[in-house]
Amino acid sequence: VNMTSVKCPLDERHVVRRNPKTGIVEDMPDLHPDLIEPVDFVAYSPPPSDASDEASLAEWSERLSSIDEDLKWLLSQNYSQFWCQAIFDNSLKSFLDSYLMFAPRSWVGLSLPSHTQAVHRSVHRRVFMVFVRMTTNRESEDDFLSDNAFADILYENFLLDIPKMMDLCVLFGGREPQQGNTQLLTKMLNNVFLKQPKYTEDLQHSAEAVLSAFDKLKEKVLSGGHPSDTQIDSVERSDAADLINYLIDIGRTLLAFMHVYHPSTHIFHCAGFTKQIIELYEAIVLRLEALLPGKSHSSRQMLGGLKRSLHQAKTCLVQVVYFLFNECCFSKVLEPGSAETQGNLQDEVFDVMSLVLSSQSFIWHYDKLYPINEQVELLKTHLCHPDDAQIDYLEQSVRTLGLSRQNNRDGTSIRSSASLASQVVEPLQQNVEAAAVPSEVEVESLIGRVQELLPHLDAAVIEACLEDFSWDTEQAIHALLEGRLPPSLQDIDQQTGRTSTAVGKALDEQVGRLVDLQSDMLSRRHNVFDSDEMDVFHGGSIDLSRVRFKERKRDSDALKLLDDKSLIASIQDRYLDTQYDEYDDEYDDTYDSTIAAPDTTATEASDFLVKRLNEKLPLFRYTDDDDETGEQVTEDREAKESGESAKQQHQQPQRERHGRTQRGNGSAGSSGPSQKDRAFKDRHKGSWANHSRRFAAQKKRSKGMGFPT
Repeated sequence: VNMTSVKCPLDERHVVRRNPKTGIVEDMPDLHPDLIEPVDFVAYSPPPSDASDEASLAEWSERLSSIDEDLKWLLSQNYSQFWCQAIFDNSLKSFLDSYLMFAPRSWVGLSLPSHTQAVHRSVHRRVFMVFVRMTTNRESEDDFLSDNAFADILYENFLLDIPKMMDLCVLFGGREPQQGNTQLLTKMLNNVFLKQPKYTEDLQHSAEAVLSAFDKLKEKVLSGGHPSDTQIDSVERSDAADLINYLIDIGRTLLAFMHVYHPSTHIFHCAGFTKQIIELYEAIVLRLEALLPGKSHSSRQMLGGLKRSLHQAKTCLVQVVYFLFNECCFSKVLEPGSAETQGNLQDEVFDVMSLVLSSQSFIWHYDKLYPINEQVELLKTHLCHPDDAQIDYLEQSVRTLGLSRQNNRDGTSIRSSASLASQVVEPLQQNVEAAAVPSEVEVESLIGRVQELLPHLDAAVIEACLEDFSWDTEQAIHALLEGRLPPSLQDIDQQTGRTSTAVGKALDEQVGRLVDLQSDMLSRRHNVFDSDEMDVFHGGSIDLSRVRFKERKRDSDALKLLDDKSLIASIQDRYLDTQYDEYDDEYDDTYDSTIAAPDTTATEASDFLVKRLNEKLPLFRYTDDDDETGEQVTEDREAKESGESAKQQHQQPQRERHGRTQRGNGSAGSSGPSQKDRAFKDRHKGSWANHSRRFAAQKKRSKGMGFPT
């Protein structure tokens, strides 16, 4: 029998009923621990890591089916019974905590059979419906809780806390309405924070706890030195994957929570999240990138998975910083407001942008996602009272770092202010998933394209550069040619693809292996001189007094050797005694105008030729007296006659041997052919062979050949 009004809230209702434990009829409130049903909710466990293990997979699938049935029963209960189970059933609380903790996140691939995956989706949906019902204090006009009771039930019974809210946003939220339940989650959390203000204080304490965790993480990583150092022994290589997953989880969680509950951005911004996340990025990312190439992986696929995870972690941290900056400062400074408010916001914007520009590696990833030159352009065009000094400083910093060049490389101008405003003022709906990494064959193809232009680069350097530029070959080539490499790639040797630390470690490892190999070879060495008193390999020490050392002729100093001129002095006299004829210039001038002449004394052919070569040449002599007219005294005629005489003497024996005599009117004893005979021979040349001799002779003479007539 209901003893209260129908419109009474659930926390004030009392019903006369039989106590299930004592069996006594009594007046009991509707929210009483004795009214819960004996249902034991099984705790959720993560899916088996080995999907090929059929036994483990079947056991886990059976557990999911049991959980699904229990959740289905819970959601079918009336309002009072549901709240009794939610408040007093500890097994239900344990199950909800385990599911929020171990449920697979959206960025983790889950490979399950179709039937098991369908059951898991059903459990996922029913868990969300349970939290929706728990965060709603009014289901109908008759079923509702008072605001104070609702706030106390949630807070005092630990049905919700800040970590659970963040997990809810990660598991069930999404950037787009069709991708998740963002709008419904926003309504749920706004109702919870409105009804229970203590959660706002808890959020502030949670922000401080997250910053404390960041400090501990940086202290652990930086215990080996400055972030730019490569002494990373403090971080175990086996912990690299866990550290990357932690960064992804914290980045995705903060991002999802801020998207669902926007007032949290102001709390995180005031707590100093922007500066702390940038410092965390600078401290950890470079060390993780140095760790990955040295890890001993069983396959390239595993290394590629870690690289993709690291890229996703960097993207998440950058997006958290931008979301805080945009929601708390940048979008508000572009809106109209009072001069004092705009001045404070403008100073905050300048401080954040200066902090981003002063970073070493964070700025490169930030500029690729959110071009900072466009943000500076927005400030110039939309601020009511811009500070010229601040704007000039930002522009100079952007030009100095060479940022955002790829955005205008194709010649297009910067976007209009309207499109920039819509891009910056509205929260970006970009997916935080890392860019799809190509397959191994595609990676080799991309590396080959770059090596066609830059063949001297190592394949590892090109792959790292392509990965940093989201596998865009054009941007990677421009960055390599212009030297605009991120800090993570600047200390890599472009010809070996390894950092200086990696090279040093590789050399140390190689030397160590050689020493071990030598020790092993000496231990297996067998020789007739083993264990001898002079055996330096097996004996500890030898008696050096019994060792005879051959004296070595020590080389003199190089300078003393160069200053020693004794060898030059010993051979100097030999060359000084040698006599050389001095050069006589007048002697050479005597024969400058000589002309060869035939020998008139030769009687034989051989004598004629030899005599002619060795005979003194006739000279043209000119009179040098000024009184005379420069008459030339020459011996041309005499030389010509002597030449004809020599020719007749040479041809006479040949005529006698062949029985020939001189033709013509002259006697055989004449000294030579007359002018008449010569003219006759010249006219009748064509009567016997060589009809063209006359023409050929004329042709030769026209070209300067033959004897002068």
